[in-house]
Amino acid sequence: MSVAWAWGLLLAWSIGGLALVNNSDHLVVLSHGIMGGAKDLAYLAEQLRSRGCLVLVSKANALLNSLHGIKRGAKNLRQEIDDIILQSADDHAIRRISFVGNSLGGIYARYAVKLYAENKPESVRFHKFMSIATPHLAVSFDEHNYLHQEFGIPIPNALKRIVAKTMGTTGRELFMLDDGGKSKEEPLLVRMATDEAFLSPLRQFSERRLYANLKHDFVVPLGTAAFLSKAEVGELRAKHGAQSGIVEVLTTEPASPTSSSSSSTLLHRMKEGLDSLGWQKHIVHFPGTLPIAHNKIAALRKDPEFLFTKILGTSEGDYVMEHAALWLTAPS
Repeated sequence: MSVAWAWGLLLAWSIGGLALVNNSDHLVVLSHGIMGGAKDLAYLAEQLRSRGCLVLVSKANALLNSLHGIKRGAKNLRQEIDDIILQSADDHAIRRISFVGNSLGGIYARYAVKLYAENKPESVRFHKFMSIATPHLAVSFDEHNYLHQEFGIPIPNALKRIVAKTMGTTGRELFMLDDGGKSKEEPLLVRMATDEAFLSPLRQFSERRLYANLKHDFVVPLGTAAFLSKAEVGELRAKHGAQSGIVEVLTTEPASPTSSSSSSTLLHRMKEGLDSLGWQKHIVHFPGTLPIAHNKIAALRKDPEFLFTKILGTSEGDYVMEHAALWLTAPS
């Protein structure tokens, strides 16, 4: 063995060692965002398959099907998982399962994890969970609205209701207008961030990671994508506004959830609950003026591909998905 060849092998191992890691027992579930489709995360799927993973690219919630509500979308995703495991039983002995959700897909994935955990085979363990520009803290609060964050323009509640209505059940849930009516039940996204029935299954993953845009994300601003306070967002943007790439990695350690006081705001309770899981928060910055970072961070692939990858520049996010694939397929 030559010295150069040995050094190259050692270097490959130091950045992930993926050629030396057997991923044939690893199923990675990819869930796209609202009005999305199976091609959205095609670049990430390609990276994962090249590293030996079995990849499920969700199709059941494509386009208008994504407007039927989070619970229904999660059930669809859970059914797809059951189907692929059944179909691949003869060729693969699946022992690990990871979840990746882009935008709304991250919410679907969190709910689907709860459903899958209720009847998960003992032979399968949760491996890694990852979200990409996901509105974990909803989109109803002013600080999670692009126009308010960038230009200080408040969005009237009446307009929010109109927009939510055009997005069906999913819209009402994302804008937290599903307050249960007479039942007085809290909105679904509040329960998903604070109820142990949803949090406990996520604790079973060996690691959790998220990617969020520092700026220029018209759909899911930094505060809701990385469950950060308004002050934390301001500090990060002031610090890294002139940089590009993955500009910061924030880490929260797993902790037992605390009982919030009755005076705690919804945002505080939701942030505290999600942070208690422990996360690696990767903050990404795509410089420019157009607010299209939401599609860049996931290296979005849509038809016509030339329009998205070349003109809109979504291929600028290829390095982010390559970075994510290294992490997803590395040992934990």
